[in-house]
Amino acid sequence: MDKFEKAFEFITQFIRSLLPKAELTRANVEHLRVENEGVREILTFGIARLEDLETVLGGHQPRKYSNGIRNKTKFGIYTALGSRGMIPHVKMSEAMLSDERDWMRSVVLITRFEAKLADRLYRALKALETYMKHTLADHGEIEAVRTDLDIVLSLTN
Repeated sequence: MDKFEKAFEFITQFIRSLLPKAELTRANVEHLRVENEGVREILTFGIARLEDLETVLGGHQPRKYSNGIRNKTKFGIYTALGSRGMIPHVKMSEAMLSDERDWMRSVVLITRFEAKLADRLYRALKALETYMKHTLADHGEIEAVRTDLDIVLSLTN
């Protein structure tokens, strides 16, 4: 199982940074078994992803492309381990903010809701809006509440 040695070394180091005491066992060419505190997950990477990662780890690839491949691999691991409750200490928002992939900056998203659901969502947002306005009136300016209120106002408007 020497195939994809660099890729699995990268994967293993990353998992060890999340779960230092985990037992890691390569199951075959594209699978890694992770066991930690009695919870087990088998991670599947796929030959194509492992080939891409191996190429990137070999060097001489564009930085943005290389970061994208590394981060895509990390997010697959975050998703698998997180869905099993193995990494509750990881703040995904921080992981996402440190991601160096090229994300689309402007995205147009058209959403449609059934009328009944749309009405319930709107009423809930209006209640939240009222609560946050009262909070600011009663306790003064609180940056986090103001930021959230601005988001809610953009949705209700």
